[in-house]
Amino acid sequence: MAKKKTKSKIKMKLNYDAPVTIIFTLLSVLLFVLDWFLLKNKLNSTILITPTCDGEFQFSFKSFFSYLRLFLYVFGSGDALSFFAKLVIISLLGSAMEERYGSMVIGIMIFVATIFTGVLSACCCKLPFSGSDAVVFMLILLDMLFHISKKAISVSSALATCLFIACQFIQKNPNGTVGVLIILAGGLCGSLFAFMASPKSRARKTGGDSGASKSAKKKEDSKSASDAYAYSAPTVSAKDSSSDETVVGSIKF
Repeated sequence: MAKKKTKSKIKMKLNYDAPVTIIFTLLSVLLFVLDWFLLKNKLNSTILITPTCDGEFQFSFKSFFSYLRLFLYVFGSGDALSFFAKLVIISLLGSAMEERYGSMVIGIMIFVATIFTGVLSACCCKLPFSGSDAVVFMLILLDMLFHISKKAISVSSALATCLFIACQFIQKNPNGTVGVLIILAGGLCGSLFAFMASPKSRARKTGGDSGASKSAKKKEDSKSASDAYAYSAPTVSAKDSSSDETVVGSIKF
């Protein structure tokens, strides 16, 4: 009889592994498409830019749009090619960082880096800029700090950090060296925040593991004690030692 061929079914499912990174990337793409095709670059020229210390987009405590520019500039796009290149880096590194530190920590970290960069630009920059450079630099630093916490220096992470800093100085920043330093400071601030927040979770995890190991050790000790109680060792008296009989022992239940 001929054997029936069985078809193996491949089951695949969508894994929503990095919610913060996915939402950030999709929101950036949505605003880019909306501004590019419908609003004719009005968002990138009015809202999705950083506030400044002087000029048309000077930060004002009475202006609602000034507060929006403090954190919405991160979704802006100066150049389409560099915009999507940054999103690719964020998608790759962001998902890995969320797996290591958690989505909540990464979300807070991105918010801190964005606000810090926006506030510095409002205090020091005369010309507005946009983009997620600070977030990209923060993720690169996080990857390097993760390897350093394991007492190892990752050559690839160090090389990526140096290349990013070199690109920031090579490309034309509207505010020159001050603008580059603000971007680097924003990314550094966000990465340090996550680096300081991560040891707490590791300490809790370590404490839980030690508690579990202690309870397991207690169970093993109690089990060995019960086994020792159940088995009585063979005893040989002085009277029986002269005889040829061999005492095997007894097991009590």
